Amino acid sequence: MGKIDSILCDTCGKELIVDSNYPHHFTLKLSCIDTGINTSGMAFAIAMFPLLQDDKYFCDINCLWNWLKGRGQA
Repeated sequence: MGKIDSILCDTCGKELIVDSNYPHHFTLKLSCIDTGINTSGMAFAIAMFPLLQDDKYFCDINCLWNWLKGRGQA
């Protein structure tokens, strides 16, 4: 995996990768993971799609909240 040069906030568009004297700069990442376990022994031929098509990044909880409101989910 190569070096990531740029990540933008999915709400405000702010650049999240910053050059800083501080050792850390944390942001929020929202991703979709499959937590389903099928122990029934049955398999079904259905199409299921993740809730998000790609990872989302946010400056802080306020940007996450505004993104959720814009999607009609808050």
